[in-house]
Amino acid sequence: MQIKIFNVPSTGGEQENEELNLFLRSHKILNVRDEFTPSLGWCFRVEYIDGAFPSPAPSKGSNEKEQYSKLSLEQKDIYSRLKQARTAISKQDAIPAYLVFTNVELMEIAVLPELSVQSVSNLNNVSKDRMSKYAERLLDTYTKIPNENVEKSDAFGG
Repeated sequence: MQIKIFNVPSTGGEQENEELNLFLRSHKILNVRDEFTPSLGWCFRVEYIDGAFPSPAPSKGSNEKEQYSKLSLEQKDIYSRLKQARTAISKQDAIPAYLVFTNVELMEIAVLPELSVQSVSNLNNVSKDRMSKYAERLLDTYTKIPNENVEKSDAFGG
């Protein structure tokens, strides 16, 4: 196991944020701890296994856009509601949303045949620590978000 520290300023830290995201996507992450300090901004301590997932860096957002385009309308609705649930959790915990689950991970959840903690826990690139912290909360919050894509004929029984 290795450890890497990232500092992301609270304002103007786009480059540092992208560096952190690239690192997280290209390594097997065991645990991420974060702390906010007024003088440094966000400090992330990342525990990882070196070289576990070497992958070429795709052009920014290309994998995410491609994966999104393959979702059915129902899966896009599930994904949208999962994003809302993730946002609610990130606000409650005062952390960036991607530390709960990334967009790509939410899309992987959206295509699961069953939305359960058990099925979500089978995702490959999510650490056990994040899974134990957020999977159940994500699904609980998700079930409370109304499905806005219910057709009017279904909504009114006809």
